[in-house]
Amino acid sequence: MNLRAYVSNSKELNDFFESKESGKNSQKQKLFGLHWNINTDEISIPLPYKNPRQVKSTKWTERKVLKETASIFDPLGLVSPVTLIAKLFLQSLWKINIGWDDELPTDQHMQWLQIVDTWNMPFLTINRLLFPTNTEDASEYELHVFTDASANAYCATT
Repeated sequence: MNLRAYVSNSKELNDFFESKESGKNSQKQKLFGLHWNINTDEISIPLPYKNPRQVKSTKWTERKVLKETASIFDPLGLVSPVTLIAKLFLQSLWKINIGWDDELPTDQHMQWLQIVDTWNMPFLTINRLLFPTNTEDASEYELHVFTDASANAYCATT
């Protein structure tokens, strides 16, 4: 089987493979639905950013709220604080029992606009590595896990 696709955060390795192939690797790659900048070694998580004027003029329904909330793909849970608020809001819409395609009541509409306003960037970008790879002694690192729960939600982070 031939290696068909490759990418690395190592410039030397990418240069080697590019010299053997006629194609050129792009600086930005997709990795499990996330964007990976191989030069800066950063991962970007796309957020459903929209122009604030467009958001205010949209007829928001329960279906559209679900679509926006579900459009955030976050397999590592890095934007859970962002998605949790939207999921709790969606839960509150289910409790008041409005139809999927009914326009949100004024109070809920204003609340949703505040939530969407926090998504004021197209991507959330983080470093892929938390520690430098040239560290010789990894024994000085510890893993801490924090969990918390409330009446509304629970979460764990490492």
